Amino acid sequence: MEVAVTTEIIRDGLVAPSDIAELAGVSRAAVSNWRKRSQGFPEPAGGTEAKPLFDRAEVSAWLRGRGYEPARATADIDVFGLFNALDGSTRIERMAAVLLSLLCVRKLSAETADGYRGWDRLRAAAAVDDFEEFDTVVGEFEDTDERWSQLVSRSEVRDEFENWAHPGRRSVGVFGRLVDIIDRIDPGDLASVGDRFLARVVSAQVRSGGDSGFVGSRTSALLVRAASGAQGVLYDPACGIGEALIGLSSRRGGDVRVVGHEIDPTAARFARQRCYLHGVSVDIGSVDVLEADPVPGLLADVIVVEPPFGLSWRYDRADPRWAYGIAPSKASEFAWIQHAVAHLASEGRAYVITPLGPAFKSGPAAAIRSGLLRDGCIEAIVGLPGKMLPHTSIPLVLWVLCRPGASVRPGKVLFVDGSASPDPEDRVDDWLAGRKQDALDEPPHAEVSIADIIGLDADLDPRKWVKSVGVEPEQLVRKLAASQSALRDALNDIAGGASSPAIPDVVSTAAVLTVQDLVRQGIATLEPGRARPGGGRTDSAPRVITVGDLRVPMPEIPEIRSTREGTDLTHPGDILVATVHTIRAVVDHRGGNLCATGVHRLRVDPDRLHHEYVAHCLAGDWNTRFLRGTAAPRADIKDLEIPVVPVAEQEAIVAALDQVKVLETRAQHVADAANSVAAALLDVVRFAAPLNASV
Repeated sequence: MEVAVTTEIIRDGLVAPSDIAELAGVSRAAVSNWRKRSQGFPEPAGGTEAKPLFDRAEVSAWLRGRGYEPARATADIDVFGLFNALDGSTRIERMAAVLLSLLCVRKLSAETADGYRGWDRLRAAAAVDDFEEFDTVVGEFEDTDERWSQLVSRSEVRDEFENWAHPGRRSVGVFGRLVDIIDRIDPGDLASVGDRFLARVVSAQVRSGGDSGFVGSRTSALLVRAASGAQGVLYDPACGIGEALIGLSSRRGGDVRVVGHEIDPTAARFARQRCYLHGVSVDIGSVDVLEADPVPGLLADVIVVEPPFGLSWRYDRADPRWAYGIAPSKASEFAWIQHAVAHLASEGRAYVITPLGPAFKSGPAAAIRSGLLRDGCIEAIVGLPGKMLPHTSIPLVLWVLCRPGASVRPGKVLFVDGSASPDPEDRVDDWLAGRKQDALDEPPHAEVSIADIIGLDADLDPRKWVKSVGVEPEQLVRKLAASQSALRDALNDIAGGASSPAIPDVVSTAAVLTVQDLVRQGIATLEPGRARPGGGRTDSAPRVITVGDLRVPMPEIPEIRSTREGTDLTHPGDILVATVHTIRAVVDHRGGNLCATGVHRLRVDPDRLHHEYVAHCLAGDWNTRFLRGTAAPRADIKDLEIPVVPVAEQEAIVAALDQVKVLETRAQHVADAANSVAAALLDVVRFAAPLNASV
C-alpha cells in the first residue's frame, strides 16, 4: 500500500536508528534505549514496526533539548533520508541511479564549454520543482557531448521524477530537494558521496547473494594489491560496479587504456559513472563475454577477474578461446580463466578469484587444468581465508595466469596457503614476488613441479601441496633456529630487567566519582566522536582515530601539520575511550586528531587528575559490570567510575602499573617464542628436515 508523503517530510527526510546514532555520536544501543525509556522521543514517521523511520527535524529537536548537538548530516545520509521519506514509492537501486546521474550531470556541466550553464538551469528549475527541465538540459548536451548519454540515465531519471510527482503520493519537492543536496557537495567529494550511498545499496544486495561487487570489497582490494605493480592495458571482463578498476587505476600513473565488461546493465552503468566521478577514463560495455567475445583482438597487460560463482553459461564449441576444453554448463569458472588467458599480452598477467572447488574437482575441470599446466599458463595459486566475502564463507583461491611458456617459474607452480592470514589483501604482492618476511610469519608455500601436479589429477589445492611437499629443509631449520634465538632473547630480557613493581606505601581513601560526576564538577569534559574514517584525507587533514586504533600503545600515527582548527581536534593528554564489547581507554599524547563515531574524547584537569591514571581506571575490572547486551555489549561512558586520590599518589600508581605492564609484555614475548619453538620443531620432524642441515 502506498503511503502519502508530505512536503515537510520530503524537506527534512526520514532517518533510521543507525542514522540517529551517527548524528548524535552515540551507539545504536543508546538510540534503542532512548526509544524504550525516554519520554517524548519522536514517534516513527514511516517504515515498518521492525524497521522504523523517524522525522529528522523532530529527532534533531529532541536531541538538542537534551544537550546533544546533532552533527551535520553528510550528503549520502541526506539522500537516504529523502529515499526513506518516499516510503516505498521507489526502489533503492532506482534512487542510486538518479543520484549517480545527477552527480555526473554536475561534474559534466563543469567540464563543458558553457561552464556551469547546465547545472545552473537545473538549480533554477529545482527551485520551482520543474523536473521536466532535466530532460531538456540533458537532451541538449547529448547532441554535443556523447558522455552525457553514456553517464546520465536520462529516461530512468525522468521516469522516477514523474513517479515521485504522482498526485496520489503528494511527493512534491523531491527533485528540488535532491538538486539542493547535490549542489551543496564540494566538487572534490562527488565520488565519495556516490560511493557511500551505493555502498548501502549494493551491500544489501550482496547479503542476499548479489554478485556485482560492492564498495570496500576485500576481494577487489586483493586483486588490486596483487596486480598493483603492473603497467599497460588493464582489462576486467566481469567488472561489476568497477571497484577493482577504480582501485587499480588510482595506483597507476600515465595514460593507459582501461577496458571493462559486465553482463548486468545496471552494474555496468554504475561502474561507468563511478569511474567518471573518480577521474578514471574507461571503456565499459554491458555484454555477456562468455556467449560471444566482444573484443577478440584485445591483448591486455593486466587482467583482473572476480566472476560470479557457479554461473550457468552458453557456449560455442568453435570459439577459439576454449582451447583447453569446455567448462561445465553450470560451472563457468574455467570459461573465465580461458577467456583471461586468451586476452593476455605476451608478458601480461591475469589474476582470477574463484571458489576452491575448481582447483581440485575431477572430470572436465581436471582435463582443463592439465592442459593449462602443460602449456605453462598457471604461474601461482594462492589459497585465501574464509569470509573474504560477507555473504559466504566458502574458501577462495587466487589464480595467477600467463601466456603459454611465459611463466617466471618454468616447469613449476608456486603454491601459497594464505588461508590463515588475517589480511591477505595487504600482503599478497609480497607473497607472489617472493619478498622475504619474518620467518615466524611467512605463510606456508612451495614451488612444485608441473609433472608432479599433473600426475596427481592436476590437483591445485594449495593445502595439498604445501603439506605434502612442504618447504625446503633448510628453511624449516632456519625457522627453528630463528624461534630458538627469539626465545633466548625473550628469556634474557625478562631475567635481566625483571623487578617487583614499587607499590606505593600509602594510598589515601579514594572518592569514587563517575565520568558524569567529573563533568558536572568541571574536572573533565566529554565529547563523542563524529568524524567519518577514510575518505579524502590529505597531508593537511587530521587523522581520524577509530575504535580499532585504541590499543596500548597506540599505533604510530604520522605527524600531520593540519591547517584545520576547532574544538573537535584532540589535545595532547586527551583520553580516547571506546565502550563496545569491552572498555578501552588510551591517552593521545600527540593530539591534533579527530575521533570517529564510537570513540569518546575525555579531557581532564591536570591539576586534579593524571591522564594515564584515569585511562587505567576506566579500563578497571569494576567498570565491566556496566557492559550491557549480548551480541554487542556496550557501556555508557558516563557511568564509568574513577577512584580519585591526590595527584601525587596517582603518579606513583601509574609508575607501578607501568612496571607491571613491562613485565606482562616480556612474559608474553616468552610465551609466544616458546610456542614458535614447539611449532617449528614439529614441522622439522614432520617434513624430515635434518637438524644438522646446513643453514
